[in-house]
Amino acid sequence: MNPEKTVNELSNGHEREDERTEVTPGKRVVTRTSSHEEPRPHPLKAIIIGAGIGGLTTALFLNKHGIDCEVFEQAAAIQELGVGINLMPQAIASFDEIGLLAVLEQSGIAPDRLFYRTAQGLTVWDEPRGRRAGLPYPQISIHRGRLQRLLHDAFEARAPGRVHVDRTFASWYENGWPSPSAICFRIG
Repeated sequence: MNPEKTVNELSNGHEREDERTEVTPGKRVVTRTSSHEEPRPHPLKAIIIGAGIGGLTTALFLNKHGIDCEVFEQAAAIQELGVGINLMPQAIASFDEIGLLAVLEQSGIAPDRLFYRTAQGLTVWDEPRGRRAGLPYPQISIHRGRLQRLLHDAFEARAPGRVHVDRTFASWYENGWPSPSAICFRIG
């Protein structure tokens, strides 16, 4: 079995000898009809259930790689709810990949030290954090709701109208390839 042909059958719903789909980690998924043609975006579309931090971050990464997506959230509105969270440098590196480093540094606090003290004020733990620890990215403390708002605003700027609120996931079914699947939501 030719793996390239199989990818085509799965990705396009039909088979063409002159067409191949290239999937390269960290690159946009593209389909080429011949070696001299420009790539065209992959016809894949993703549906994301939940417009929380994970759902919106996923949407931004899919958008970066040229994959169309829509986000469905059961809450009536995106609100800044929650408490403060710490984003470790590894997470900040991921947010930098989708162009959010500067806005996170402006919106959060980047602690340069972590220390624990006893009730008497004696230090029992003290260590540098983020860039002070020699890492390429800071650690950022930010309100969870503010982070969600930043992610929502960034996705809305890149893909307007793709976040749908007041939609509760109800069910889905597949018709069998290559027919499209269906997904059902309750409104309100």
